[in-house]
Amino acid sequence: MVYTFLILDNEPEVGKAFVSMIKRRGDSATYVQDARSALEKLATAHYDIAIIDGGMDVPVNGVTLTQRMEDLYPSTTRIGVSAVFLVRDPEADQRFHAVFSKGIHIERVYQAAGITPTKPYGK
Repeated sequence: MVYTFLILDNEPEVGKAFVSMIKRRGDSATYVQDARSALEKLATAHYDIAIIDGGMDVPVNGVTLTQRMEDLYPSTTRIGVSAVFLVRDPEADQRFHAVFSKGIHIERVYQAAGITPTKPYGK
């Protein structure tokens, strides 16, 4: 099975790094730079896992997106990441299935989602 990931990060180099790591493992990944674009993608395609930068300070930030996803797309596993860490509101933190600081090894994302990469790393 090929898993589909949606990556939301306001830093293109971080988002593109996630996409590269996921594709090397045989899975599909789409990168967006803002939460509005993420909502547009979610409305037109199914994603198994969303990796969301929860620390963005914009009108629709990662936490707000996660709140909307919880209602609209409950089957998508939501992984929160942030450089500074993350949520100032413990109640909002509970909307993520898992939360990590940036610099995370991608295998931890797969573990948190309870899945195995389609292709083992380096194969």
